[in-house]
Amino acid sequence: MTLVETHRGRDPHLADGLPLDTDPGPISVSLVRIIAAVLESWKWIALTVIVLCAVTGVYVITRPRTFTARVVLVTVSTNRTPSLGGLGAGLLNLGGSGVQATPGFVMRLMRTDTVLRQVALSPWPGTKDPAYAHFIDKGDKVLPVAYTDRLKRLMQTGDDDKDAGTIAVSVTHVDSSVARLLTNRLVDATISAFKRVSKAQATQLREAQDARVDSAALRLRLAEEAQVEFTRTNRSVPQYSELYVRQQQLERGLQLAQTVYGQAVSDRESAVAKELEETPALIVVDPVPALIAPNPRRLALKLVGAFFLGVIITSAVAIARSLMSDGAVARSDMDRLRRAVHTLPLPRRSVEGQ
Repeated sequence: MTLVETHRGRDPHLADGLPLDTDPGPISVSLVRIIAAVLESWKWIALTVIVLCAVTGVYVITRPRTFTARVVLVTVSTNRTPSLGGLGAGLLNLGGSGVQATPGFVMRLMRTDTVLRQVALSPWPGTKDPAYAHFIDKGDKVLPVAYTDRLKRLMQTGDDDKDAGTIAVSVTHVDSSVARLLTNRLVDATISAFKRVSKAQATQLREAQDARVDSAALRLRLAEEAQVEFTRTNRSVPQYSELYVRQQQLERGLQLAQTVYGQAVSDRESAVAKELEETPALIVVDPVPALIAPNPRRLALKLVGAFFLGVIITSAVAIARSLMSDGAVARSDMDRLRRAVHTLPLPRRSVEGQ
């Protein structure tokens, strides 16, 4: 397959015998010519690749080793929902059974500014310094509002196993003790934040149940008063009479009011119990190990990447220079390829055999 390059204009460096005012027309650029252009610049390509690999190796080796503290957690889902009706059911069942510690909600809660600020401002063990003084480089002038952004760069959250419902939290730092402490404090701060959210919702639910109990109590009192008044004014009630029908209505209203009041009181007790419970949102399945191994440098992989990157870039530059400088040279592509092969540092016998 032949690539076609169209050259328009006049070039004083064209091959001999070609008039300056003659348009050379389309010039074919074959694969052989591209290979020849690359081989002709093999020294420059090799030098560039060596320098790039050396710089990459020095950079990787001189960089400090990092440590990743990783912990695996499982969420606790509270399904002990009381049987509610009316307003209580609406409040408690908004999200299934209130605020649930699902993996997605926990990971989002862990990245909120409230949790991150609590971790960043927590005291460091044995000192009066806050935690952010140990994960921000000394000399960096960082505003307090940016502490959470720095911490977000160090931490990673994700699903460890979607089927099992476990999540993984990790913090990477050049100091293993900093990584370990930040990871543990992220878990503790997330549990505390979830308890605050769950308690706030439970408090609102309990207040709603109090209002429901007061309303049911008023309804029951009115039903009882109506029943007492009917009994006082009607000592004898003939069967199948109008008074008999009225008596049955009052009795059904009283029974319904008693049922509603009993259910409201039961639901309020459940709401109070939910407000007082301290169920943790997370359980640590795999804690941070006592000894954290340093992260691999992956020097070989990075050197291979630098090698191919250098070859690709320098080869592209060599081909572009060849097409722009001598696009209309008279000698054939095969002749050019032979000359380029002879410049390679290959054994003489193999070159002659070609």
